[in-house]
Amino acid sequence: MSGESQTDVGAAKARPRAARRKIALASVLAAAAVVCAGGFIHARGQHVYANDARIASDVVALASEAAGRVVELKVRPGDAVRAGQVLVRLEPRDAEFALQEIEANIAALEAQKAQLRAQQAAINSRVGRAVEVSNAGVLQAEAGLAAAQADLKLARSAFGRTQTLYSKGLLARSRLEEDQARLTAAEKAVDRARAAVDAARGDVYVTASGRDDADVLNEQIAALDAQRAGLLAKRAQQSLDLSRREIVAAFDGVIDQTFVDAGEFVTPGPDPDVP
Repeated sequence: MSGESQTDVGAAKARPRAARRKIALASVLAAAAVVCAGGFIHARGQHVYANDARIASDVVALASEAAGRVVELKVRPGDAVRAGQVLVRLEPRDAEFALQEIEANIAALEAQKAQLRAQQAAINSRVGRAVEVSNAGVLQAEAGLAAAQADLKLARSAFGRTQTLYSKGLLARSRLEEDQARLTAAEKAVDRARAAVDAARGDVYVTASGRDDADVLNEQIAALDAQRAGLLAKRAQQSLDLSRREIVAAFDGVIDQTFVDAGEFVTPGPDPDVP
């Protein structure tokens, strides 16, 4: 630090502490310029901040938290500002377009989910009706089996009596053969009825398996939900980025220096060191 600069610093320390804080505006981009006069090194280029080592007051650098082009610099050195006052505005259109694109993607996913849900409802409805019909078929087949088994029971009883009477010579052989044929037919009827029940129950199983298509749709919907969750996170981040298009004063103070102009591009990063 030069002798002249040291004198200035000493003089500053002798003064009363400034009542207002000095505000330094900063948007961070790694470009630096050396200021030889006075022996100071200031980060410059695409930065907005202030530094005055000759004044015994707090100097705070404000950094941009978003990347963008400066469209409006609303303060000049020496301006008094209030907490919450907008100091710099960044171009919002790119951030707005990005947010709109995310919103459109979310809407498209919601529409796709609604379509899958409709398909799923149609499948469940169709399969449900078909299963009801198949279940009715099972009940009918089971009723047929019960009737066949009842007929078989009667045929066996009748054949047993006929055998007894025939063995005593009380009935002709033709009656024995007739009852035996009736028994055989009843046994075959039961076999057919059992087969019909098995077929009806199998039909219910096959019909109900149509719900597998709805399960596949469930997996697709779950995948869409995962994509939607990711988009919601992006939307939240993009909304935050859009809200950072304005750099505001965090407290009352006075603008010391600015090192950015309208049209310059700034990027986010840590606050520059202010000696």
